Amino acid sequence: MFLNTINKYLFIIIFLTILNVQHTNTLRLKLTQLKCNVTDKSFSKFQICRIKAESRSLQYLTIYIKFFQLPIEDINVRFRFMKKANGYKPFLYDFIAKCDFLKRLNPVVKMVWGWFKGVSNLNHSCPLTEDFEIKRLENQFMEEQLRSLPLMNGDYALIVNFGVKNSTKFNIEFYVTIF
Repeated sequence: MFLNTINKYLFIIIFLTILNVQHTNTLRLKLTQLKCNVTDKSFSKFQICRIKAESRSLQYLTIYIKFFQLPIEDINVRFRFMKKANGYKPFLYDFIAKCDFLKRLNPVVKMVWGWFKGVSNLNHSCPLTEDFEIKRLENQFMEEQLRSLPLMNGDYALIVNFGVKNSTKFNIEFYVTIF
């Protein structure tokens, strides 16, 4: 009896959530904030970390990270998708990509990799032999990629923690609004 009640409530919650999902063809994304934090100052430094707005509908971000210890091996990168609801809470995806991530791309990693592949100098797996740069990652390009996901209007964050040998070296926090 108790399990049947739980199943009914779960069904109602899922049904209402599906009804609340906005039509994906009208998805609009605005880059609202970008935070770049170094936890190990002897490892790297952010020389550029900014969002620039060209118009109301076009923003882009640029990041340049200077590494002091090259080459870098045994890399792990944690991607966490968050949604704002009384603070940022985990939403849908939380995964770690290791050095061999280019060989085994799951659909979400493939989407995130698609954002950076064309605008960054990161086009190979380990070892990392040069500074990392993202040039002009536009919100309109990310909108196209996100249309396939069931996203509701609201504030979201992508938090990327970059580590070497299980020690976090820096993190980047991307904040966006979907409307």
